Amino acid sequence: MKKKRSPKRHRSLAEYKGLAVIALLLITGGAFLAISERFAPLPEEVPETTQGTSVYSQFLLEDLFDTLERDYWQPNDEAVYTDLFGRALALHAGVTPPSSTRSSLLETLEHVFANTSTAQAIALTKRMAGDILQALPPEGRNDLYTEQKEKSLWDNVKNIDDSTDLYEEIDVDEEASTEEIKEVIEETKDEVAAILESDASTEGEKQAASETLAKVERAEKTLTNDEQRVQYNTFGTESTVYVEKINDDVVYSKIKIISPFTFQEFIRYTDHFPTGTERSSLIIDLRGNVGGYIDILPHFLAPFVGHNQLAYEWYSQEEYTPFHTDGPLRESLAHYRTIIVLIDSNSQSSAEVIAASLKRLNKAIIVGVPSRGWGTVERVFPVTHQFNPDETYSFFLVHSLTIRPSDRQPIEGRGVTPHVNVMDADWQDTLRSYYPHEPLIDAVENLY
Repeated sequence: MKKKRSPKRHRSLAEYKGLAVIALLLITGGAFLAISERFAPLPEEVPETTQGTSVYSQFLLEDLFDTLERDYWQPNDEAVYTDLFGRALALHAGVTPPSSTRSSLLETLEHVFANTSTAQAIALTKRMAGDILQALPPEGRNDLYTEQKEKSLWDNVKNIDDSTDLYEEIDVDEEASTEEIKEVIEETKDEVAAILESDASTEGEKQAASETLAKVERAEKTLTNDEQRVQYNTFGTESTVYVEKINDDVVYSKIKIISPFTFQEFIRYTDHFPTGTERSSLIIDLRGNVGGYIDILPHFLAPFVGHNQLAYEWYSQEEYTPFHTDGPLRESLAHYRTIIVLIDSNSQSSAEVIAASLKRLNKAIIVGVPSRGWGTVERVFPVTHQFNPDETYSFFLVHSLTIRPSDRQPIEGRGVTPHVNVMDADWQDTLRSYYPHEPLIDAVENLY
């Protein structure tokens, strides 16, 4: 069945540009770096723009400074940014602007760049921009992006792993039928089980078998569903949603991340899944979900509550922007008597918005522990004045905070509090008080 596949297509950065707004946690660390480097005067000419200002100053002021004033989530305060830029300049060039004004900052920057080589000017500009972005609150959420870093971001958001070919992982050809793929997966699982259960297997053999099982289960989630497989073949995106029936009354749905395709995947599975009994329940597992593509949330939440319901808000520069659900109620979800949403301390960003919205709208019982409380919305902003001929830069910037719909408080630093905290000794009784149905209680208990 195995044939040589054609080389995997590598997507260009331009193919990711349609994903403009994301809510994705990236821990990039650090505020101001503990580096100080002095620049000695060198005769090399510094490139100038038509306005007579170096491209390095234009990048720092007309791109970065102006973008912060216009698009950063905190209230616009030129004095704060001028001080921040001045401290970065003092740290890396050993020069302090004579006054806390933009004109003084520009004058000092031009003096420094006029007395540095091109290589030094590029290095200084890059370090200053990176440190300024890293220092902005919430610390470590903003960054200076290269093209490769931006591509990696979109890969993460879309659940694309260019380093792995799922067909090769299970040793089948891309043209194999779904039934053939299922057959190979089941055969491999049987072989793995035999190794794991055999007393004659060495620890090394069992470890290798466990790694094989993980690869097979990963491929199974994407390649055994025809529509999902077409999506993978076309875009390289793996499934973000996994659904199974735990018992006659309970359907379980694990959502790995929130990608641009998660809504379609979730509806695809729930629309075609058997409805079960009159007391059927749905468990949505958001544990470990780091968020992702926030733009789909008005569509994702609509099937639970209907069209034009207030779902959540964003806060930016002292203004609130409401977001309403966009779409009709879904019959495939309406039959569930109870919906449980599982969260943990690693549930964050878009996942927290889902939990908070369903909680306020009384559409789900939230079970777990308080979520992480990382409620920032980031976006990649383009740069006009590129200062490095060997690289293209952009800004990864927090432009809004997500607001809990229940009390209009930021999710940032607060998270989402569950109805039922599984750290409590009597949490099963608490869950039972919301919905006294033992098959559901047992299902949730087994997941913990």
